Amino acid sequence: EQERQNNLMKTVIAMMDKLPGLIDTEADNDNDAEEDNDDDNLYNNLNNNINIKSDINLSLISTSQQVLSESNQKTIIDTCTILSKHFKDEESLRNNLSSYHGIIPIVEIIQTRNLFLLEHTLPFIIIASNDQTDTQTMLCVLGVLPYLFDYCIDQKYIAIQPIQEMSLQLLHNICTTKKKPLQMFISAGGLTKMAKILDSYSYKERPKVTRLIIEMVDAVFSFKCSTPKSCFARIMAQSDFIGLLGRKFVDISKDDVLIKKLCGIFEVFSTADYQVKLRMA
Repeated sequence: EQERQNNLMKTVIAMMDKLPGLIDTEADNDNDAEEDNDDDNLYNNLNNNINIKSDINLSLISTSQQVLSESNQKTIIDTCTILSKHFKDEESLRNNLSSYHGIIPIVEIIQTRNLFLLEHTLPFIIIASNDQTDTQTMLCVLGVLPYLFDYCIDQKYIAIQPIQEMSLQLLHNICTTKKKPLQMFISAGGLTKMAKILDSYSYKERPKVTRLIIEMVDAVFSFKCSTPKSCFARIMAQSDFIGLLGRKFVDISKDDVLIKKLCGIFEVFSTADYQVKLRMA
C-alpha cells in the first residue's frame, strides 16, 4: 500500500509539473513570431506604446499568454479532472504533499496568471490544501498571497467569477486555520485587502464573496495571538471597511447565520480605540 501511495504521489506531482508548460509553449511560439519582426516595426511599436493612457493597468501586459490551442485546453481540463479526483479520494496525497515537494508545482501554477489555467486548476488546489496547515504554510512562504490578492481584486481576474471566488476560498481556508498561515496572511497585508475585495461586487451579485470575507474577519478576531484584537480592528478601519460591512448587513437576511458573526464583528469594532469608534458613528 505504501508503494502504491508513493507511486501515485510521484504521478500526481509529474502531472502538475506539466501544466504550466502547456501555456509556456503557446507563449514561446508568440515570442518566436515577434522576434521575426524587423527593427522598423519594433520602433513603431515603441512609439505607439508611448501614447498609452496612464490609467491603464500596465501589470496586465506582463500576464502570461491567454490564448491556448484546443489540444492544450483539452489536456489541461482532462489533467485537472484526474487531479481533483485523486486529491479528493486519496487522503495520503493531501497529508503528504508538502513532504514530497508537491507545493512547488502548485506555486508555479498560481504564478502563471493565465486565466484558463487558473479557472481549471484552482478546484484541485483547494481540495489539496484544505485543512492542511503545512501545505498552506508553504504556499504562503513561497509567495502565493500577492497573486491570490490580485485574483480577488484586479478587474482582469474578478471579471471571471470562479477565479475570484476560488482564490478567495483559498485565502479563507488560510485564515480559518487560526494558526501560522493566518499569521502570514496578516503579515502580508491581508487585512487591508479585505475591504477592496468586499467592495468589488454587491451581496446580491456575489453573495459568496461577502460570506467568505465575514468568516475571514471572524477568524482574525478570534485568533489567539499576542496582538490585541483592537490592533487588527484599527488596521481594517483605516479603509471604509466598517461602512462596507454595514451595507452588507442591510442586504443579508436577518435569519442568516452570518448575522450573528457580523454582529460579533461590529462589537469588536465598537470596543476598539477612539479612531475606530469614530468610524462606527
